[in-house]
Amino acid sequence: MTLNPSQKTPAYTAMASTYHKVDTLLAGTTAMRAASTTYLPKHAEESDANYQTRLQRSTLVNYYGRALDAAIGHAHKQPVVVKKFPASLSPLLKDIDGAGNTLDQFSQEELHNTLHHGIVAFVVDYPTLEGLPEKPTLADVKRLQARSYVYSVTAPQFIAAYTLIENGQERLLHFRFATTEIVPSADFMEEATVTKVIAYEQLVKGGVVTVQTWTDTEQGWITDGPKTLRNVTEMPIVFAYGWKTGTAQGKPVLGDLADLNVAHWQSLSEQTNILSIARVPFLHAKGSNLNTTTPQTDGTSVSDAKMVI
Repeated sequence: MTLNPSQKTPAYTAMASTYHKVDTLLAGTTAMRAASTTYLPKHAEESDANYQTRLQRSTLVNYYGRALDAAIGHAHKQPVVVKKFPASLSPLLKDIDGAGNTLDQFSQEELHNTLHHGIVAFVVDYPTLEGLPEKPTLADVKRLQARSYVYSVTAPQFIAAYTLIENGQERLLHFRFATTEIVPSADFMEEATVTKVIAYEQLVKGGVVTVQTWTDTEQGWITDGPKTLRNVTEMPIVFAYGWKTGTAQGKPVLGDLADLNVAHWQSLSEQTNILSIARVPFLHAKGSNLNTTTPQTDGTSVSDAKMVI
């Protein structure tokens, strides 16, 4: 059997099916139109042309996105205050993810992800250091200004998670997720999207923690094998839950509102289409007897009926 580390477990396959609706709503009108009959059913006797006309007239009022923004804004009315934070980790407050985002900015973004999908994972990582001696000292590390950083993994990226109950406590054994990377050509005229799968694993409590990366190539999935994380004795992964449905599992917090927003999208589509038809003027004849005519001075005659628009 061909190895496919990107194959989701049944739990995450089921979770992924709940994300399409909220992701499409959040993306707005263009995405809802692209979803076509998924969220805007076609009537039994409606022609393809008429359906496309109705679809292109439809506009989303994004109550779901507004509610999400309001919740995040309410939680961050005041800046995040950190107390008793180790001085050695203070650089994290100004740049927590190595991409220049402050703790406040990072917190807002990840609260959004947590409410939106119901769960998010945080991974603590450390840059690969080049030019260090075989046994580096603290001074060597400080010279390179290396430090830990945190990045998030959103729920749609999850592939597999396995845990073990030990002494009444649940411990994470294996966590695997997917990520993509844009790789430009040598002349920067083209680019390719490369999919990678990363797996963290710790089989024995307090034992070694390994990380393994697979890359999807034309020859299949390739990997350079698991690597042991130096001086790491716990899985460097933490899950934040918005709506927990199981270990490392969640569902959208505002899922019910998403359903109502889809219903509003469908109802507004019908109303807009009806109004566009009702506003079109048409001719009709009005009179007591359409066959009655009145002679004219030039010898012709006209009907007593009136044409009304």
